[in-house]
Amino acid sequence: MQAVWDFLNNPRRTGGICGVIFTILFIIGGPVLQGDYPIVNDNAQDVRSYWIDHGHQYLVGDFLFGIAVVLFFVPFVAALRSVLSTGDRSGGMWPRTFVLGAIVAVILGGAGAAPSAGLAISGARGLDDSTLLFATRAGAYSSAGLGLGFALMLIAAAVVIAQSGVLWRWLALLAAAAAVADVFGGLWVQDGSQRGLWAGI
Repeated sequence: MQAVWDFLNNPRRTGGICGVIFTILFIIGGPVLQGDYPIVNDNAQDVRSYWIDHGHQYLVGDFLFGIAVVLFFVPFVAALRSVLSTGDRSGGMWPRTFVLGAIVAVILGGAGAAPSAGLAISGARGLDDSTLLFATRAGAYSSAGLGLGFALMLIAAAVVIAQSGVLWRWLALLAAAAAVADVFGGLWVQDGSQRGLWAGI
């Protein structure tokens, strides 16, 4: 039993395991189950058809997302904060900023998922085209803010890793590049296309 507690109390091990499980559930819940769900560029007929045909499947994927975020992403963030704290020279500012970025991402992700879940539950029945498109756009807009939360997380982690080497220093460069991509990726809102260059980033 002591070996189990020793394993669980090691933030690198538990963080790594939680990160891997989160990623697996994320892939299953998203690309595998939810597939090519509606985006702002789809017309009302295509959006309605998706929710009628795939609403239940989308909800199953969303359920897996919930498990992934609450039971694995949050512990991953807590574990990585512990690891970052050992190399932090800011008195705790950057590890706390890392956690705050995760909170922003989780809140905006949940807000973005709510309109889609509502459409999935109802199968888009009883909604006119304009309401259907509005719900789709509202969810997409909120989800676009996810990138800002992730960018904050990544920048904070990159600073600590670069200055301390608490993890491989090349991860700091990777995190910084991903943070820039997360920020600029949100510019798809300005050109109105989720299939354009910015959304691809």
